[in-house]
Amino acid sequence: MGVRPVPQPLEMVSFVGVFVLSVGIAYVYAARLPRIAANAARWETVWWLTALSRALVSAFLFWRVIGNRLEMAWLSVAITDGVLAVFQ
Repeated sequence: MGVRPVPQPLEMVSFVGVFVLSVGIAYVYAARLPRIAANAARWETVWWLTALSRALVSAFLFWRVIGNRLEMAWLSVAITDGVLAVFQ
């Protein structure tokens, strides 16, 4: 991405990693569900929650870039998450 490294407390970096892991696990959970009518509500819930997470991340990153708190390179993440949230 070309972002400069900024020293962060280990807890903050770990928190972000755990958040990303939790969204990834939700996708794995959904992918392992058999595609039967009984699981339709579970599929919808997983897709809705991950779309919400992506939309919030996208909005947060746009807000931080516009406020000059993050580098412009973060727009690539904001745009990607925004597009995937809309798709979902």
